[in-house]
Amino acid sequence: MRFQTILIGVCLTMLFAAAPTATRAQVKKDRGDAVIEGVVLTADGKPLANARVFLQPSDGLPPHVAKTGPDGHFRFENMHQGLFDLRAQFQGAESDWHRNVSVKPSDDVSVTLKLKLKPPPAATPKPSA
Repeated sequence: MRFQTILIGVCLTMLFAAAPTATRAQVKKDRGDAVIEGVVLTADGKPLANARVFLQPSDGLPPHVAKTGPDGHFRFENMHQGLFDLRAQFQGAESDWHRNVSVKPSDDVSVTLKLKLKPPPAATPKPSA
């Protein structure tokens, strides 16, 4: 009788250990089917090729990076549901952060990021003679 109890206990332990469990981390890592796309514009409103677009998930997952095409467009596919922050950069110029972009399953979200003019370099005072 004792042997049967131990055998049943071992079998149940193995069964529960092998059963799949979905933790929060596993669910968050699953790719979704949402799309975040948009265009990066220069300070004067023209589409900008080869700009880098940074997409930061608010849930702590690693950021994504994309480059704009010749028409200034970028696209992030297979995104999961959540909130995202986006910013564009090109040769030292950058856009403001576009914060809390809300994405739901199967969404197709469009964002426009406009670069700000770079401030001129600070003038270095010349020593007087």
